[in-house]
Amino acid sequence: MEKFERVLRAVFYPPVVLRVILMVVGFGSLIPAFFSPLADTPFAYISYILSAYAMLVAVVGAIKICGKMKEIKNRLVQENALANRYVTDHYFRVSVSLCVALVVNLGYAVLKATGAVLYASAWTGAIAAYYIALCAVRFYLMKKFINAKEKDEEKERISYRNTAVFLFFVNLALAAIVYKVVQDGETYSYPGYIIYVYAGYTFYSFCSSIYNMVKYRRFHSPLLSASKAIGMTAALVSVISLQTAMLTQFGTEGDFSRRLANALTGTAVCMAALSISIFMLVQSKRKTR
Repeated sequence: MEKFERVLRAVFYPPVVLRVILMVVGFGSLIPAFFSPLADTPFAYISYILSAYAMLVAVVGAIKICGKMKEIKNRLVQENALANRYVTDHYFRVSVSLCVALVVNLGYAVLKATGAVLYASAWTGAIAAYYIALCAVRFYLMKKFINAKEKDEEKERISYRNTAVFLFFVNLALAAIVYKVVQDGETYSYPGYIIYVYAGYTFYSFCSSIYNMVKYRRFHSPLLSASKAIGMTAALVSVISLQTAMLTQFGTEGDFSRRLANALTGTAVCMAALSISIFMLVQSKRKTR
């Protein structure tokens, strides 16, 4: 059994120098195999097998490196009090994320406000005002997290209800903004490849918001739920902003389908955002009873 384990280790965990040589030769041999008369020859088939083995060794090595990095991270977390608190204290971790989100949203709002002034865009200015409003409610929750020395369900319910009321009226304003945008045919326009960066950010923020809402639901904390509801609302708004920009970039001028798509997505986003705030209000009332 020990001999078999040594053979497996030699096959999957060769020495580092041999591993590097194997990957260089294995992946490098694919170039002549793909782009030369050597294609469909025994050399090509050997290079395919060699590159597959090199890929296997690389993946196994990467898994081993990740395991060691995780051990190092755990050791550093245990040695550092602040890092240990960030990992173990959910309230502290969320308060840090709220601070970061507050700074990012505030910077984004300033950029939008600057663009609204430079390009005389009411749509951009309205979105800037919306993000400033979200910054205000994030700041409110951040103060609650910082001041929360211990879990107080009654105070958390009050903060949860106040956040729900604030979001409800802000999302009503959002519905009016989206209606005006669709009616006037307002759009975004990003230069160059910025639109792809924004698309990646939108996809990440939307997926991470869903993940966080599911993850922190098990803690049954109104404060945690309120903070994640704000993140989901901001992610929903970024979806409609991205769509208007992409339809402007890749659609045709004056296309009726573009306005229809914006109307449908805008309605869905506004309904979802309002539903979040209404659900929070109902939950707050139910918990109070």
